[in-house]
Amino acid sequence: MKAGEVLKLKAGIVFLLTAAREIQSTTDRMVRKMHPSDPQEEFLMALALNLMHYYSALEDILAHITAVFDEYRPSGTEWHRGLLQLATLETPTRPAILSQETYQALDTYRRFHHVVRKAYLKRLEWSRMRDLVDESSELLTVVREDMDQFIVCLEGAIRQIQQEE
Repeated sequence: MKAGEVLKLKAGIVFLLTAAREIQSTTDRMVRKMHPSDPQEEFLMALALNLMHYYSALEDILAHITAVFDEYRPSGTEWHRGLLQLATLETPTRPAILSQETYQALDTYRRFHHVVRKAYLKRLEWSRMRDLVDESSELLTVVREDMDQFIVCLEGAIRQIQQEE
């Protein structure tokens, strides 16, 4: 592994965390504009799409990390779940990326992402989406803490690689 590859990974993590924060902020603005007791279905669809983008940004971070360190290439019908599970494990090439608590929270968003993508005729229910919206800011804080710890490891790897070059 080259230092440039790890520096690029670090930049990608920071970029995607920033994107997730912007998506989460947009979600908050959308919720403030809606009628909470009876949101329109079109509004819920837009909000669901935003939550999907939010989760995808966080999932992309894990996909990039595991591609670089574990040569993991997602495939098959269970790859989303497998990626999250892999991120909780320490491997010979890296420490665990996510804590078990972060994994549990992200898995809720993964399941929602799947339902929205695959349940073509299912109506969205605000009562089921509200917790995801309400918890998205706190989840991002926890993910950022996990990523900060991982970035410290990346920086150590960068120094080690640079000393060896």
